[in-house]
Amino acid sequence: MSLSKTVLKLLPATAIVIPIVTGAIFSSADAVQRWVRLISDSDSAIYIDAASIQGRTRSRFYWQQVVFNRPQSLQLYSFGPASRVPVYGFMIYSSVDCRTKISRFRRVIALDRNNRVIVEINQDNYGRLENLNRTRSSARHAANYACARRGSR
Repeated sequence: MSLSKTVLKLLPATAIVIPIVTGAIFSSADAVQRWVRLISDSDSAIYIDAASIQGRTRSRFYWQQVVFNRPQSLQLYSFGPASRVPVYGFMIYSSVDCRTKISRFRRVIALDRNNRVIVEINQDNYGRLENLNRTRSSARHAANYACARRGSR
């Protein structure tokens, strides 16, 4: 299945996953319109939920999504226990300090081919810190997008 078909298949499912995680309720059409594609290549696509961006000072909090074109191993990403179920995407609640570009993954949800939760890890204030100035990770694109916008609250 092509990456674009995978993304289109996965995005409406965010209307199911996000309410479970955040308690919000909205329609599939709303969910598709909220997600902004930041980058994509032959291996993955990175999205940010533009409506989820919070924070008006130097900190931002937001949901990002990584959709893989091919299955990945959960161990490869050092999130949680080993799993034999291949990972096709992650929903990640992140925060970033827009001045220092220090980011933290606060909640990570690994999804299978059918968008079912494989594992959910709630790290809150204890998630690993990443200096986005020293990496080329996809998290950098999401952080830059979030910092360029003024969130709610």
